[in-house]
Amino acid sequence: METAENAEDPPICDGASPKDIITEILTRESPKARPSAGQWQESFFQALAMAPIAALAARIAGVSLRRAMEERNADAAFARRWDDTVEAGIEEIEAAAYLSAVHGERKPVFHHGMQIAWTVDYAHAMRSMLLKARRPEVFGNKKGSKDNGMKPMTLEEFRKRVEEARRM
Repeated sequence: METAENAEDPPICDGASPKDIITEILTRESPKARPSAGQWQESFFQALAMAPIAALAARIAGVSLRRAMEERNADAAFARRWDDTVEAGIEEIEAAAYLSAVHGERKPVFHHGMQIAWTVDYAHAMRSMLLKARRPEVFGNKKGSKDNGMKPMTLEEFRKRVEEARRM
């Protein structure tokens, strides 16, 4: 049984920015040495495949986002590979969202530092989003569903209605 003290990766600092957290995770998964000036592209695409965020991939590859964008604008094959890599990453995100919504995420339960059981957390909001996206005719917003008969009003119209209600 695993205890909280001997977890494989140490926790990431609570005060870190989301960008720093993602970079830390990607760096853990990609222990390659930083590429030389002419070889950053492969490192860029490896990082982009793990998290389809160009700014982070550029940071991990050791180049500026501006340099990556210049390469994208100058080289059609590079741009196509960039788009394909991002699309594949988004498909992985969709798959992970689906798995979390349908099959849940197994999490250990600890008591006094010892794992005593497992629990399964389901991403219920993700279920709703996936159903709306995949079956909009059934689960999407119906025409007029947000229309409750009230139209937006200006502040002046609102004050006027409040004043009328007070007189009643």
